[in-house]
Amino acid sequence: MQLTLVGFVIYFLIVGLIGLIAYLQNKKAGMYKQVILGGRSVNYVLTAFSAHASDMSDWLFMAFPAALYAGGLVNAWIGIGLVAGMAITWQFVAPQLRKATETLGAMTLSTYFERRFNDTSGALRLVSALMTVLFFSIYIAAGLKGFGFLAESVFNLPYIVGLLIALSCVVFYIFLGGYRTLSWIDCFQAMFLLMVIFFVPYVG
Repeated sequence: MQLTLVGFVIYFLIVGLIGLIAYLQNKKAGMYKQVILGGRSVNYVLTAFSAHASDMSDWLFMAFPAALYAGGLVNAWIGIGLVAGMAITWQFVAPQLRKATETLGAMTLSTYFERRFNDTSGALRLVSALMTVLFFSIYIAAGLKGFGFLAESVFNLPYIVGLLIALSCVVFYIFLGGYRTLSWIDCFQAMFLLMVIFFVPYVG
């Protein structure tokens, strides 16, 4: 229990330190553009690690093995499809989207859609923003709920306390350093998860 607690404390200290460093960098460079897009200075390797650490984290280690266990090896096609989808996205979609958003001066997808299709009504921006809020709220809620259950099972803390700890941590580092913080923290988590992938089977 003590080692587990130490591990969590070290993790949150690293996350806080990354957020603080990103905040200081953003402050020097001008906050608005830095917070939203990291000043477009985050390279594609870091972006890829960040995106897929956020995308794959908890379900890759919990839900995907459960799907294989419950439904058999045929569910391996989930992983194959995801890898193929990621390859297509990074090879064909991401580079063109990066160029287009920079050309149009768009810092969000909602703004990109609005300017790309010359929508002056604001409807396209509103609908795309609402869709983003809806689906990401569900995804984020699942992650926070997972930490609530983790705190309950590992530390015997009330579920709501674990939920508030996770929420406070996320809000803190996002408001502190924005996209740059998010990218570096997700990259750190990706490296950690990658080590776990090799470490757990070895120990087991």
